[in-house]
Amino acid sequence: MRIRNDSAPQRKYSRVVILFLTLLLLGCLGLLFFQSRGRRPQAPQSVTLPFAMGEQKIQVHLQLPAGWQAAKAQQRPDPLLLTLPSVLYILQNEDGDLVGAVGCQAYDPAEGESPAAIYASVRMGSVYRFAVDAATQPFCQTDTGSTLLTQVLYQDGADAPQQQNWGILSHNSEQGVFAAIELDAAQVSQEQAEFLAQALQVSA
Repeated sequence: MRIRNDSAPQRKYSRVVILFLTLLLLGCLGLLFFQSRGRRPQAPQSVTLPFAMGEQKIQVHLQLPAGWQAAKAQQRPDPLLLTLPSVLYILQNEDGDLVGAVGCQAYDPAEGESPAAIYASVRMGSVYRFAVDAATQPFCQTDTGSTLLTQVLYQDGADAPQQQNWGILSHNSEQGVFAAIELDAAQVSQEQAEFLAQALQVSA
């Protein structure tokens, strides 16, 4: 009498199921791998912004936070109120939102090398000014000067509330120029402002 073996088809079916599940798992792992590569965090970006001030050519060197970009300003970067005549660049965050403005200005070294003298053109306004006097110590020294991290103050009228943004100032004593950056405090953290200030350089 011959005994029928019913377990062989079942074992074959089990092997097929295991093979299918293995291939499915490998496919999912591969998909996750390529997706993770596509979402690789962006690194900080070094940029150089050229400024033409008459016959004088100046370069402002920045290290931007990951995902940020610098672009030429087509118009005044409202609501930022950086009032230098050479506002040529805006800063945009990783979402493309306007978060900063960059300008450059000449000063007369013969007037002195104190922050009050260097940044006189942006510290004296009654409506809009960089709080230069509040920055009692430089945030950092550069090869040709120093950098201040302070606030930009705006108050349109005695009864109006005072608005505050981040302000960064850095000068080059050899060239007699300084760079000024205003950052929207509602969108830029102190850590990001410090990151920008740390690497800011002004050169010919």
